[in-house]
Amino acid sequence: MKFSVRKNFIEGTHEDRRLYLTRAAQRIVILLAVAAAVLGIYYFRNDISAWFREIQARQQADEKPSSSTYSRIAFEPDSENVYALFGESLAVINKGNFKLYGTDGTEQLALQLSYSRPALCVSDEQIIAYDRGGTNLTVAGQTALIGSLEIPGKIISVEANSSGYFTVTHEDARYRAVVSVYDNRQNLVYQWQTSEYYVMRASLAPDGKTMTATAYTQDDGNFISRMFYFDLNRSDSYRASADITGTIVTNTYYIANDTLCLVGDDRAVVTDIDGNVLYEYAYGNDMIKTGAAAESYVVLTMLDRTSGLGAKVVLFAPDAESALVANTNDDIRKMSACGDYVAVLYTQGVQLFSGSLEPLSAEVDVSQVRDILVSEEGRVLLIYASDAGYVDLLSAFANKPVSGADGGETEGK
Repeated sequence: MKFSVRKNFIEGTHEDRRLYLTRAAQRIVILLAVAAAVLGIYYFRNDISAWFREIQARQQADEKPSSSTYSRIAFEPDSENVYALFGESLAVINKGNFKLYGTDGTEQLALQLSYSRPALCVSDEQIIAYDRGGTNLTVAGQTALIGSLEIPGKIISVEANSSGYFTVTHEDARYRAVVSVYDNRQNLVYQWQTSEYYVMRASLAPDGKTMTATAYTQDDGNFISRMFYFDLNRSDSYRASADITGTIVTNTYYIANDTLCLVGDDRAVVTDIDGNVLYEYAYGNDMIKTGAAAESYVVLTMLDRTSGLGAKVVLFAPDAESALVANTNDDIRKMSACGDYVAVLYTQGVQLFSGSLEPLSAEVDVSQVRDILVSEEGRVLLIYASDAGYVDLLSAFANKPVSGADGGETEGK
């Protein structure tokens, strides 16, 4: 029904006038409500904005991974940079500087060192910087210099165990090689001197009770890797020795207090501390591409030496009867192992595995990554190449476990 002022108030009935007034009152109430809402929004706009920001912050906190505690760390690019994880800190050393960075990117320690071939060796308590071929060794903590040692001969290698004890294999004027063992206060506690063998490295058991030295000798013109096993509680000579024939042992790792993994050029051998072979793995037509070691296992990447294809990962553990072999779909460039985590850098991706090679994350696409490091918490640190157009950077992504066989999401930062 169409109403007008004339009809309602002059010609209309009593009901028409009442209906008109009711509708007019409704319009006035609606206009007043809209005006009140506009004025309320205007006067309380700051409180409303704060309320919306609080809701948004709560949503972002629910979506944000709780383990993403790393910040991006920037430092001067240098092709001589050597990296290591010291606890939660990043250690970087080159020919002139040694620096420690915290997880928030702040510089914790800076030392000026003049090393021609810098190297790092890490334990739970301290980090050791040394010059391969030099005679100086520097020991540091998280925020301060602990001390330094002057070695009486050119340093060949330095190895440390988790308790902070370390071995220094070095040359000597009167011997072919000397292996010196120091405690966590840099006190000399054991020494082995040999005039018969060339010694390349010595490794300590996690409990610090035994040591193994890798020596080389010749038999009819053929090099032989001879392993010497020492009981550091005894002052006499070694407790046992074993010849590892047919291969040149280049690295030795304790994977338990009484078990070692010897990595050679054509096979790897697992022995006890009396030199008895527990099991071994022959490479056959494969060659080692890269590898990594944790306290309880060693993992190697193999590649077919003729075709360059057929990549595989081989795991050596102390409680196994043979090596664990797993094939990979992509070429592995770098590996890092720590605790129960193994990080793998492919050509264009990164993936995280457990210490038994079970996948813990889906492969994450990356580019221009130079190296990777993994922490005890399973955080993978990505070290970018300095030729990417910017300085070397280190960042991290936090893994999420794979549930079932459908793969998992991996949060990137």
